[in-house]
Amino acid sequence: MENIEKTALTYTGERYHPEVLGEIRQEHMHRYMWVLGLVSGRDVIDIACGEGFGSAILASRARQVIGIDISDNTVTHAASRYQ
Repeated sequence: MENIEKTALTYTGERYHPEVLGEIRQEHMHRYMWVLGLVSGRDVIDIACGEGFGSAILASRARQVIGIDISDNTVTHAASRYQ
C-alpha cells in the first residue's frame, strides 16, 4: 500500500480533513454517524467523498461503499489511507 505521506492532502479549506478539530469536525462526524443506521447491509455511493474518512465510517456497516470525488489527487489519497 502506498505511504500516506506521499499522497497527503494540503489543507486549503475546500475539503474537510479529520485532523481538523472544532465545530466543523462535530458537524461532519454528526452527519455520518446519523446516517450510519440507515446504511446497514446496503450498497452506498458517497458523492463528493473528499478525503475518504466518511466513506470509511459508512463502510463499517454498509455492504459496500463507493466514494466519488472530482479530484484525482483526493481519490488517490483516500485509496491509500482507507481500504
